[in-house]
Amino acid sequence: MTNEIAPLNSLLRDELAAVDSYRRAMARVRDPDAREELATALEAHAHRAEALRDRVKALGGKPAASPGPLGALFAIVEGAASLVSERATVALLEEEENRGLSRYRSEMPRLDPESHRLVLEHLLPEQEQTYYAVATLRMALH
Repeated sequence: MTNEIAPLNSLLRDELAAVDSYRRAMARVRDPDAREELATALEAHAHRAEALRDRVKALGGKPAASPGPLGALFAIVEGAASLVSERATVALLEEEENRGLSRYRSEMPRLDPESHRLVLEHLLPEQEQTYYAVATLRMALH
């Protein structure tokens, strides 16, 4: 059971870190269109976190409640990026989205069949959509 839950909780911690990142970014980005895109991404990450939380519970596990130490590291780096520009903040979010794609793909072999299907059919495509939306936003910012 623990072997099935560990990769899900790892992905959940990543999603929780992303939610925190988007909350911080929205406090720093002033462009209204960019803020709208960031809000959409935040909601998408919150939705994925909820789906992962539900799956961990369905397997009888205890869902991760915080992003862990990686979330704190992202907070420091994002704070520095926000001092440079909104584009730098969004570029950092784009990198985090790309990392999220890699994490979903790398954890898939460790998932039980139902969790694998959840990731393959729902969470990974949603993560790809978020990545492309943030990449498009970065290119649109000057």
